[in-house]
Amino acid sequence: MANNAHVRHSGDGEAFWMLNGLYEVKASSDETNGAMTVMEMTVPVGGGPPPHTHPGTESVYVIEGTLRYHRRTRVLLPYP
Repeated sequence: MANNAHVRHSGDGEAFWMLNGLYEVKASSDETNGAMTVMEMTVPVGGGPPPHTHPGTESVYVIEGTLRYHRRTRVLLPYP
């Protein structure tokens, strides 16, 4: 069970513009003892970060729109 709980609502948390999109930190690595960073991202069509890697795992939850996600040699597309 978690020792600390963090609640953020839409518009809460540090926000910054990067790569033509709005990135809002909902839970930082510092707040989760390095376990994860949770971000809400609003990106325009065709936008988003360039191909990159992370040392840990990454989870993605798409609320609206379509995301093209590259994983090694595969391209993953969500379907309705």
